[in-house]
Amino acid sequence: AEDTGHAVTGDTGTRGMATNLNSGASGYIEWDPPAQQSSFSIGLWYKTGEAVPWSSGPFFVLFYNNSFGPMIRLSDERSPYTNVRQIQVSPLNQAVAGVTDDTWYWITMKWTQNGQGTMSVYNTSLNLVGTVTFTDTFNVPVQAIRIGNPSGSVPEPGAVSYIDDFIVDYTHGNFP
Repeated sequence: AEDTGHAVTGDTGTRGMATNLNSGASGYIEWDPPAQQSSFSIGLWYKTGEAVPWSSGPFFVLFYNNSFGPMIRLSDERSPYTNVRQIQVSPLNQAVAGVTDDTWYWITMKWTQNGQGTMSVYNTSLNLVGTVTFTDTFNVPVQAIRIGNPSGSVPEPGAVSYIDDFIVDYTHGNFP
């Protein structure tokens, strides 16, 4: 639900979600909105992976439609062309590059069915690292958001995905 009383504080916290990626099995929390949504926005703290060259990294947020299946995903990976770490809107290949290994970032994303969306990445001081825009090409509503390791990613041994302070605004779709 929309968390109207929560303010972004720059505190990455210690009670977030840790997902061990070693097994490669899917492991996630699914949030189902009260009705299918044609627009919403999210915000979350995410800790990037360790320094592993050319790692494809995990999908850590996935938007899902029960009839269509997986839609837009957020991934933590290295560019297959430059080996630079990036947070990517997949499969639309729009990425904020140059994020640092093993570091917390505040990530926001606004999504609109069959419309334009934005994803922004901020450092722990809440300074903007980068923003990308994308166009939703799936044209189906979101019926669930899966958080953790929804696609069964298998990165390097010992990898853990960390998420904290996940916020969804499905009433206005304009957070933050």
